[in-house]
Amino acid sequence: MEPNQSGGYMNNENIVKDKYYQELLELHKLMAELEQIEMAMQRSGKQPWKTEKEYQAFFDRAKVGMVLIQNERIVHTNNPLSDIIGYTPDELMGTPFMTYIHPSEVSRIKKNYNNRIEGKDAPIIYKTMLAHKSGRGVYVMAKVSAVIYRENSAIFAVIEETTDNK
Repeated sequence: MEPNQSGGYMNNENIVKDKYYQELLELHKLMAELEQIEMAMQRSGKQPWKTEKEYQAFFDRAKVGMVLIQNERIVHTNNPLSDIIGYTPDELMGTPFMTYIHPSEVSRIKKNYNNRIEGKDAPIIYKTMLAHKSGRGVYVMAKVSAVIYRENSAIFAVIEETTDNK
């Protein structure tokens, strides 16, 4: 058991819940920043290439893997995600995101994606497996949410490699 902020102790279930809520808060903070960039770009009337540079700067600052998917294609990503799956950001840009999902997970992830885009319930945080460029499976924790990008639905995901195998 671990001590909590009030000096008492937390059981394992509470520790897991606390970690889940911390991760959820982290995702919401990142989503809020992304949405602020989007709103500022819409208000400012900046040229699209400037908008893309500002989005990419947001992704480049992150220490965790991040990806923005629209119409099932990767529109922004970063080096930490590349480190996880072995492809450079340039190799990933514009490609179908399902290419990088391990075959054993394709059906589940496709369902989650479609539900999220359609505004239906889908898990926000879950474990899955991606397909590394070398062909091996990579276990990750995905924190995923629907956002608006260039006035259309998109998916924003934070991806962190995990050491477990489930």
